Amino acid sequence: MILGQAGLTSVMTCTADMVGTLPHTIESVFAQSDPEFELLVLDDGSTDGTWEYLQRVVDTRLRAFRFKRRRGLTAARNFLLAQCRGEFVSIADADDYLAPTKLERHKEILQRQPQVGMVWGRALLQRENACGIGAWTLLPPLHYKTGWDITVDYQ
Repeated sequence: MILGQAGLTSVMTCTADMVGTLPHTIESVFAQSDPEFELLVLDDGSTDGTWEYLQRVVDTRLRAFRFKRRRGLTAARNFLLAQCRGEFVSIADADDYLAPTKLERHKEILQRQPQVGMVWGRALLQRENACGIGAWTLLPPLHYKTGWDITVDYQ
């Protein structure tokens, strides 16, 4: 059963005082190989100019929302989830940078295998060393185990 617009992916980004990394996240979403997406960004009470930055982003695929006072990640994600128009939902944290084919590849899996309810991929982490140079680390793959409880076992 399709709950939202067929083929559309709703990308949810919650942010709180992350104006330093948020533009990179948004750029990576806008650069996706699959053009069928909407980006919903919620500013959770930021005081660093995040809301002002979002007002300057001109792209019809972006819908920005704001909590004037901080309400927390759970409230922010629940609010955005209620705003989603897509058949699929993806989360991009305000310091994430999505691979250009992420949405396309995840959608292909979900469409090809309707019994699958969730898809995730491996992550690269960038950490600065003592010289200020970012070193990339590929996190190990996760392998699904029958009976896995995502509320307990999800990384």
